[in-house]
Amino acid sequence: DILKQADITFGNLEGTILDGIGSAKECKNPEICYLFKMPSRLAFNLQEAGFDLLSLANNHANDFGTEGRISTQRTLDSLGIAHA
Repeated sequence: DILKQADITFGNLEGTILDGIGSAKECKNPEICYLFKMPSRLAFNLQEAGFDLLSLANNHANDFGTEGRISTQRTLDSLGIAHA
């Protein structure tokens, strides 16, 4: 409720929104490398939580390459959530 009441709720999306496996980046050391993504069916929770704008500029934005970035942007667009 607190997030929904704000004039603008801006968050950081630490990862991508992508269905399936996708093309994961290669990790030099898999023991300390993490790849973040969520299936598109869960993205509505961002809308339900009240997010108006999400930053995609972080160290996990490219975890699943161009495919992941485009899928993330399209999903957010379909939900009416702005992204930068």
